[in-house]
Amino acid sequence: MKIICWNLRNLGGGKLARPKNSLSPSLAALNLGCTLLEYIVKVVTGDPVWSNMTDNDPDTSLTSNVPADIFVIIELKSGGKAKGRRANGGSMVVLPAVVNALNAATDNNYDYAFMNTDENPLPITGYNECVGVIYNQQRLTYNYSKIIRDGMGNYLNPKTPYYIRFTVNATQEYLTIIGLHAPPVGKNPYPNKRPVDYGIQLGTCRELTLNDDTFIMGDFNCDQTSTYTCNNENRSPFDWIDDEYFEINLPEQTLTSVKTMLNNNIQPPPANYLSQPFDNIIFKAVSVENVRTQVLDTIGKARNMSDPNNPTDLTVTQQSLMVAQYFKKFSDHLPVQIEFDIPAV
Repeated sequence: MKIICWNLRNLGGGKLARPKNSLSPSLAALNLGCTLLEYIVKVVTGDPVWSNMTDNDPDTSLTSNVPADIFVIIELKSGGKAKGRRANGGSMVVLPAVVNALNAATDNNYDYAFMNTDENPLPITGYNECVGVIYNQQRLTYNYSKIIRDGMGNYLNPKTPYYIRFTVNATQEYLTIIGLHAPPVGKNPYPNKRPVDYGIQLGTCRELTLNDDTFIMGDFNCDQTSTYTCNNENRSPFDWIDDEYFEINLPEQTLTSVKTMLNNNIQPPPANYLSQPFDNIIFKAVSVENVRTQVLDTIGKARNMSDPNNPTDLTVTQQSLMVAQYFKKFSDHLPVQIEFDIPAV
């Protein structure tokens, strides 16, 4: 089973459909996807265009370029600001459009949907924002969803996490997704304080103690090496991981945020087009096996597929253009993927 999580930076209906958010003709000719919607679908469905993102090392490569079973969208736009109120606005344009496009691009092993009914509405997680979760009904059955609070009953600020629980159809085991967007780093003397405190507060949420296969993902705006000192105490965001049987297998300082432009004075790649280690997936594997996490480098691994039988690496000029347009038109983050095996019953 495969899950992809992607911060698509203020993704609303206008951004998805607006012609100016299409790639330039020179990049569109590479067959990577012209519009943002086409680009999303190619990445999420494991289109052969992106087969270069899977390395050939048997210890680290993913099993295949198959479509994702769950697609989590971070920074999905919504009207409103009251946490828990029903999402509206851009989210109600984006989710149906992405679902329809994914279903059109996949075979009958996939039947994508999202949950937003009167009984189970998609909730606002913070000011003008929600988390979108699209899932494959052929493999998963929706149970319930909500936004969550910390151990003291308080929402996490400024954007509280979204929790959604599924049953895996093949095993009847529970699988939980928690999508989040932590506050950004601040100014000195404690630039990491806000995201680190958010991570600490996250660790008190009751939902983390459930005996489910649980995957916490999104834009943490920090990683496991981020710290700050308060009252002579070194504070770290994820000290609770071992106590609750969670793991992170993405290496420390794995860069995921995208620079505004290519900087070839910084070597080696990916530091010339990536900036910070902000996106991650924390997981608790109860029944699933062989968990693998990977950043999908849709810049460094992009290839010229204008001739599908003879793919070539991008030229420096093409890659420079790709970085600038990716940042401006699509996102300032790369997607993160986690894949795992469901044991046979």
